[in-house]
Amino acid sequence: PLGVHASTLPDLLFRSAGRVSSVEPIDLAGNAAAVEAVARARSYRGELIVLAATASHWPYAINAVSELALLGMEHYVFIAPSRTDCDVLRARRPGLACVFSTLVSNTTMAQEKSFTVWTTRKRYVGRWAALGLGVLQADLDVIWYANPYPALKGALRNVSLVHLQEGKCNEGRANGGMLYAQSACDGSAAHWVCLLYTSPSPRDKR
Repeated sequence: PLGVHASTLPDLLFRSAGRVSSVEPIDLAGNAAAVEAVARARSYRGELIVLAATASHWPYAINAVSELALLGMEHYVFIAPSRTDCDVLRARRPGLACVFSTLVSNTTMAQEKSFTVWTTRKRYVGRWAALGLGVLQADLDVIWYANPYPALKGALRNVSLVHLQEGKCNEGRANGGMLYAQSACDGSAAHWVCLLYTSPSPRDKR
């Protein structure tokens, strides 16, 4: 498996700058080899940060990458709805790691584009988790004030799924805008992340 039991390692900051490989825009839809190739190129010590953006979100995408860079973290990948979206993002930020999935491209409603790329991103969270990676998924409005790994691999190292809470404390609703899955496919209580997010999609016909 690609995963690493990071809690046994002394460095919990996962500073990956300069330690991951670049990727060219490639369609992940129905392409298991590409999904694994991206995992190998962009993960660092068994960890991967997954983001999503369309071309119109380029200011937010650049901001997210810049904040991660300040923390020394480069082990991220963006999922976009098309090669064109990746090209726009990479033109704005040369070297930005972007792949795409045509799972989110087959829509005639412009307002669906952002929603579908956000939901399709979760399928790849599941697929990369199934490869043994720890996967941190975040929306573009997440502000990276500090490195999350000392907590995720420290006090929370035995927790399979971490997510933000939405609403009041007594409501306890899960916010899917930011979540972290580790060892989620190894019979944990969070194994549904792998099962749900990797289940066949009507648009995944390849």
